[in-house]
Amino acid sequence: AYGTQKKESLTGAIASIGADALVTTKAPSLAQAMQGKVAGLRIRQNNAEPGNFASEINIRGFGQPKFIIDGIMRDDAIDFQRLNPDDIESITFLKDGTAAIYGMNSANGAIIVTTKRGDKGRPRISFNAHLGVASPTKTPKMTNASQYVQMVNDAEMNTNGLPAFTRDEYDKWVSGAPGYEGTDWYDEVFRKTATQHQST
Repeated sequence: AYGTQKKESLTGAIASIGADALVTTKAPSLAQAMQGKVAGLRIRQNNAEPGNFASEINIRGFGQPKFIIDGIMRDDAIDFQRLNPDDIESITFLKDGTAAIYGMNSANGAIIVTTKRGDKGRPRISFNAHLGVASPTKTPKMTNASQYVQMVNDAEMNTNGLPAFTRDEYDKWVSGAPGYEGTDWYDEVFRKTATQHQST
């Protein structure tokens, strides 16, 4: 499992991506940064909860592959998804029987990660920055005060036969009299836009 071969001498289905291809896409997890960059690699994001690395990863539609990070086998995809793309030198994907060198648990393929290491060459400093703007794409449209009062009155009339608010109170809510104003809490709480910044 540990060796180097020329690509033209290989007979199995193997793909590889380097560090430059990973850092071109900014994403919350490594799995999302790889989407669409490797043939046969399928990634499905289960939810958008921040910090929840729960994307499903498979090769050619089979189950979860074996993950090998710097020679250490990992059975869980969470450690793989938490890797910083800037720390990765290359990722190799074994799509067929070539993954058998890692044992029977690699029947679904293998993903081999090699992280960057220091060398004896001259020091090199790199800086990456990402700046973006986010805004809510869809927020619920809430009822205003008079609409809410009307719905409560209708519900009480259908249940008990008596309105919850008198006609005088209802008119005050509709007109927005002092003490009877409505508040759009979505407008008060959410900003129109929010900036995002990431640098490494």
